[in-house]
Amino acid sequence: MCLTAGAIAVGFLLPILWMVLSAFKSQEEIFRYGAPLSWRTFVPVAPTLENFREVFTTAPFARYMLNSTIVATSVTLLGLLVNALAAYAFARLEFPFRRILFLVVLSTLMIPFEMIVVPLYLMVRTLGWINTYQGIIVPLLANPFSIFLLHQFFLGLPTTFEDAAKMDGASWRTIFFRIVLPLSKPALITVGLITFLRAWSAFLWPLIVINSQEKMVIEVGIASFSSEFAIYWGRIFAASTLASFPLIVIFVCLQRYYIEGVVKSGIKG
Repeated sequence: MCLTAGAIAVGFLLPILWMVLSAFKSQEEIFRYGAPLSWRTFVPVAPTLENFREVFTTAPFARYMLNSTIVATSVTLLGLLVNALAAYAFARLEFPFRRILFLVVLSTLMIPFEMIVVPLYLMVRTLGWINTYQGIIVPLLANPFSIFLLHQFFLGLPTTFEDAAKMDGASWRTIFFRIVLPLSKPALITVGLITFLRAWSAFLWPLIVINSQEKMVIEVGIASFSSEFAIYWGRIFAASTLASFPLIVIFVCLQRYYIEGVVKSGIKG
């Protein structure tokens, strides 16, 4: 069992290790030792930092990272509020057609994003949000999976404190912000991590709605290192390594909350 788990872990980590180590290779070395596989395929023979230098000198890569940070942080914080409110309404509040509406929300998980890109773009253009941060952020806020995950967690919370607060005359807003949210930290962190990853890695929608380098996000910026005439693999590996580093750090720091949130969200269906 341990050997199987170790083999799976190596299988997942090997491409990442290859990407990181290839970021320290020249373009020539990447192609020379790409095949057949040997230790030179992974370990740089003549390590260099030139790719990292070129990432920042040939493109405004620092600006790309700042834009992605702004977008991902905004989508995460605002998305947590929007999705948590929706999840709490479906889990605790009584209103007509609650179950049907919840099923409708969940059914949107089966709709590919590509199917709604055109109407979404037309709406954003009508609002005058093309080439703006809000044009990227707002369409990414509501997420049915986040609503489902938080809904399941809220159902598993004991109602003792909520019932006591209701007897004292507390409104649902007071109960939600002062009782439910503080008890839901593992689920909120889990959803926050998933949302941040989704927003940080967003490519298609930012590519469509942004048309200037000043607002370009990191994934679109990485794609700019390839063209019909040349693909600068060293720069792509270096940029991808830099783009992955914040995600790895955040996940390592919050992984115990992530695991706890996933486990507890499945307590009650």
